[in-house]
Amino acid sequence: MIRLGRNQLKAGVEMAFHLNPFIVAFSLIPLIAACSQAPAPSLDDKVKAPPALVIPVEPAASAVKVTVDDVTEASDPLGPIKKQVEDDERFYRPLLSIGDDVVNTKPDLLPDGADVSYVVVDLDRGTIITEHQAGVNHIPASSAKLATAVMALQLLGPEHRFRTELLATGPIEDGVLKGDLILKGGGDPLLDIPDLLPLISDLARWPLRSIEGRFLIDDSLLPRLTEIEPTQPTEAAYNPSIGALSLTFNRVNLRWDSRKTLSVETVPHLDEALFEERAKDRLPPGGVQLKQIDDGKAVWQLADRGARRSKRSLPVKDAGLYAGRVFADLAELHGIHLPPPERTARSPEGHLLAVHEGRPLRELVRDMLWYSNNLVAELIGLAAAKTVEPELPSLEASADVILGELEKRLPDVSWDQARLDNHSGLSSRSQLTPEQLAAILRYGWKNDMLADLLPASGWSGTLTRRFNDQDQAFRIWAKTGSMNYVTTLGGYMLSSSHGPAAFVIMISDAKARAIYDGLPRRTRAAEKKANVWKANAEKAMNEIVERWLETPVARPLEGLYAQTQAGQERVR
Repeated sequence: MIRLGRNQLKAGVEMAFHLNPFIVAFSLIPLIAACSQAPAPSLDDKVKAPPALVIPVEPAASAVKVTVDDVTEASDPLGPIKKQVEDDERFYRPLLSIGDDVVNTKPDLLPDGADVSYVVVDLDRGTIITEHQAGVNHIPASSAKLATAVMALQLLGPEHRFRTELLATGPIEDGVLKGDLILKGGGDPLLDIPDLLPLISDLARWPLRSIEGRFLIDDSLLPRLTEIEPTQPTEAAYNPSIGALSLTFNRVNLRWDSRKTLSVETVPHLDEALFEERAKDRLPPGGVQLKQIDDGKAVWQLADRGARRSKRSLPVKDAGLYAGRVFADLAELHGIHLPPPERTARSPEGHLLAVHEGRPLRELVRDMLWYSNNLVAELIGLAAAKTVEPELPSLEASADVILGELEKRLPDVSWDQARLDNHSGLSSRSQLTPEQLAAILRYGWKNDMLADLLPASGWSGTLTRRFNDQDQAFRIWAKTGSMNYVTTLGGYMLSSSHGPAAFVIMISDAKARAIYDGLPRRTRAAEKKANVWKANAEKAMNEIVERWLETPVARPLEGLYAQTQAGQERVR
């Protein structure tokens, strides 16, 4: 055995630290322990303990949870290493001080019947700082958009742009197109009416005034669905149709007029919609209900809202034909006459007349996370999954592809019980755990793809009015999620007093949600009860997170040996 003197060891450690402090910090631990002839440091040699210590090496896939019980009371042979680390602030990062008893000490915070699960993870090391039932499944609601965001950016790339094209199957002669005009959708989730104007202007410059053939729409790139989730309200604007050719979030403005008789109109004009009156006590809250879809016509039942007549949104059921009709109406205003649009299963061969390129995917993802838009999530999720599996018959099949890609990139996380019915989280059948969402968040952090796209507390998106005190603003960057009897929050927690942490907290009442899903129709009483639960659950969630944001209590230095030898605990 090689025996080193104390001065020789110290000199060697200090020299090696200048070469590679990461390797030294861990490779010398067994060597130092083996130097039995070296006397233990005296009290004068020991380093005065800072709050805590973490060496920022590349984190392993598994997570280590360090507790005071894991720390030995033995003499400290790592004084030189600690001294070097303390002298170089780049290697000093105290642990976040969070207790494990948030729920147990505050049971009155939670609504009756609610289950709470959470996990907080040190992002640099992957260590679990605190957790409570972190492996329990919950309905993720819109926090499922975190999975969509990460995998869309990975599979499509942050600079990906969706294209909307105009093609022609023949020449333009004397202002007349001798063939068909095709409006081809590329899945742009933010395509808006102003984006159509440059396409129409390009047609006018050819010049084009009419066509001899057909006006075709091609929305065959992605599955075409009349709604995102059948169990959700069909009249809800957040549950619109899906298609590769979508416009204005596939919703129109519905207006009641001010006359005595019931009269409604849509803006833009929705040719597919027919309206009939029904007593308001037979309709869900809001006074609108889809009766049927027959032969391309959607029949809506409405109640006269009297003095409460106002504007609201109505979802479109055939997104592609709606976009084609709006395009034709705008073209007419520019002196270009087009016949009514017809759908084609696949574009015939043609030459490109004009193209609109959407914003970079990174910006779309930010808007999706800030405003929690379901249509944006579904379209970018479908486009991402299509890069892996070209034929996608449904949203559920597409979401399965995304889960499979997550499993490939995070093999140490258990995905056995995970389920996603779609990309937006608009389903009470989807299931994720705090551990799974925390792993997604850490993956997004390590790949520099997510943190700056999330809403900031007290400032932006869905967190504008949450955690907005001066000492809390900008310390939480996270995605909210909410359904009746479900509320979630997952993202990043920042502070000058500790390293960055990922956190996920999920509160739900599975029994109450099942009863709600089993109702034959929604009622005002049921909605009021659900809203009271949501208010109480969000209050409980806010108080738990605010306790995490409190200034941490200093911990004693626990030693590199104790930290590296602690029992393994995975972030699932």
